Amino acid sequence: MATKTKMDSEIKVRCNSDEKEDLKKRAEEVKLGMSDFIRSLIFGKEKLVLLSEGSEIAKALFLIHTDLEYFRSNGGIPEESLRAITAAFNDVSTKLDAIAENLTDIHAESEEADSDE
Repeated sequence: MATKTKMDSEIKVRCNSDEKEDLKKRAEEVKLGMSDFIRSLIFGKEKLVLLSEGSEIAKALFLIHTDLEYFRSNGGIPEESLRAITAAFNDVSTKLDAIAENLTDIHAESEEADSDE
């Protein structure tokens, strides 16, 4: 079992209320407390990939699914709706590509750090 280091020092950082709320939201998204989240960002011991884009992708896919279910039960997809659904799929694909690129960059940085040790 790993031993836990006692947290016996404190650093205060001033920020505005919007920044604090943003940090709190981002910490909640990755299921960490704010202190653990900020330490992870600063010290990089745990590579965090913040996927706020992930929630946008999930919403977009849900809407696409809802539209497709509606059209399936109503006899077909009108041409204009088909174009909108195709555009939504393209948007999801673009966002997934960006996430994959970020993950690739993080992996490369991690490998560089490992080779430097």
